Amino acid sequence: MRTTNITLPNGLVGPDGQIVREITIRQLTGEDEDLLRDKKNLREGGVINKLLKRAIVSIGEIEDKKEIARLFDTEMLSADLTTLLIRLRMFSIGERYSFRWKCSVCEGFTRHSVGLDALEVKEQSDEYRGVKLITKELEDDDGKPMTIEFSQLYASGTNRLEAINQQYASEKGTRELLLQLKRVNGASPHPQLLKSWSWGLRNRVRELMDSTIGGIDIELEMVCNNVNCGNLDVATMPIDLADFFFRTGGTSKHTMVKPYREYGTPQQSSLDNGDGLLRTSGD
Repeated sequence: MRTTNITLPNGLVGPDGQIVREITIRQLTGEDEDLLRDKKNLREGGVINKLLKRAIVSIGEIEDKKEIARLFDTEMLSADLTTLLIRLRMFSIGERYSFRWKCSVCEGFTRHSVGLDALEVKEQSDEYRGVKLITKELEDDDGKPMTIEFSQLYASGTNRLEAINQQYASEKGTRELLLQLKRVNGASPHPQLLKSWSWGLRNRVRELMDSTIGGIDIELEMVCNNVNCGNLDVATMPIDLADFFFRTGGTSKHTMVKPYREYGTPQQSSLDNGDGLLRTSGD
């Protein structure tokens, strides 16, 4: 079975307390395809995490499957899962990815194609590697100093994101922020506090948290090719299981898109919300 080595943008804390960034994965097999096609697995959710665990051969020098599963669940960051998923797809199926996109102006659907190898990777700053709780300062809506303490989003948090989608659909953005925010000005945050913030402040908090994380930048420049539209947009690349794993690439009918470089801040992503779509955190 062919294998390849991947360097994670962030890394995880190994049993000896050292940061591990090197992971070896194997090619996907027919058994993995059957796992993805099984409707029972899709209904239960978490199928992407199951797939990635199966494909990992080693984490650093660790080859024990139980220890790999433990480290995956407790120490691997969500942003690294996105990187791992994209690299696994590139290695097993190919670099060209064709996907369906909805225009924000005409609301029509068109199909586009991107070279996954062209997506930019941002490495995490050494000062944040393995840090469980990060403290940052910013200004609140009144221009007063505000201190936030937050954790990085781990693989275990993706299961909680699934629960948020099901139980808190009406306040999804607030609940997702609460997954990471641990303290605001020294006190535990509550939903009403976050709801009272302006949308701009919430976005500044998200950007501040994202700035501490490495990962693959999945923001793309999109041009709607529907007749009489031509809208230029910047959108997060969707990962739909049917397209991501069961379409081999683009055709002449697909519009090639390119990565969006201006912001350069990869967003943390929840890999699997139960419906097979990769999404970024936020409203």
